[in-house]
Amino acid sequence: MLLIKNKDGFTLIELILVIAIIGIIASYLGSPLITGFNFFQMDINNINVQKDLRFSSNMIITYSKFAKSISLIDSAPGSFATGESCIILENGKIKYKNSGGERIWTESTITDLAFHLRQKGSGENVLEFSITGNNGGETFTIDSQVLLNNISGQAEDTTDYIGVLITSN
Repeated sequence: MLLIKNKDGFTLIELILVIAIIGIIASYLGSPLITGFNFFQMDINNINVQKDLRFSSNMIITYSKFAKSISLIDSAPGSFATGESCIILENGKIKYKNSGGERIWTESTITDLAFHLRQKGSGENVLEFSITGNNGGETFTIDSQVLLNNISGQAEDTTDYIGVLITSN
């Protein structure tokens, strides 16, 4: 008598082998995917720190360029006269303060903000500043200077200050 086998399904061994092969392929392809995601996240963090440094640098230039007077400070004043404002490093953030309140310019951790006042040979004053921030791994620094258009003849001050008091009228 002739026996005919039914070949309509898969055996348990065939299913286990297919699942094992898929698992090996997934682990081989998954590792670069996870590594790529980690690099992407590190790049995003670096971009955010650099963005905060550039934004703060541009704002310092904008607010101090046409100031009527500049004073370097180590802490924010308790109150502000009309037209006065300050830019200062507090608790790892760069803040702009005036009589209307304060605005935080940075989201990243800023580790250092240093201001110096220099005098050029022609008697014009220059505000030099350096901003340093990090994302936990890498450190980024911007050094810049602003020609103070309305201030000249003010004595140099090369001490590191974490803030600047600006009078605009």
